[in-house]
Amino acid sequence: NPGTNHPRMLTALEVAKRNGAKIIAVNPLREAGLDHFKNPQDFLNPIKAVGTLLGKGTKLTDLFLQVRINGDMAVLRGIMKHLFEAEAAAPGTVIDRAFIDQYTAQYEAFAENICNTRWETIEQMS
Repeated sequence: NPGTNHPRMLTALEVAKRNGAKIIAVNPLREAGLDHFKNPQDFLNPIKAVGTLLGKGTKLTDLFLQVRINGDMAVLRGIMKHLFEAEAAAPGTVIDRAFIDQYTAQYEAFAENICNTRWETIEQMS
């Protein structure tokens, strides 16, 4: 919830968006700042002011995933499950095993736990 938890984060997201970033919002509530951010720091810039403060603002979110309250962890589990399935279909192209082997612990147990979660469970939880 960048608009609620840390409003300055919206400025960083605006810069990232201008640089080509794709932004996915995972939240039970649609935040107005992510749909049409109006940067209060740009009000002195007459060129930007028309497009931000006086206009519709900047649409930051490319995809809004509305989840149940506390459903964000289920969404992340689903993303991880999808990545593991993509790696199984094309070994060595999705998961960076060298990085995992060097910097993580108990990866196999983690991956097994994610892979054993049914899609129906993930959908219901999220």
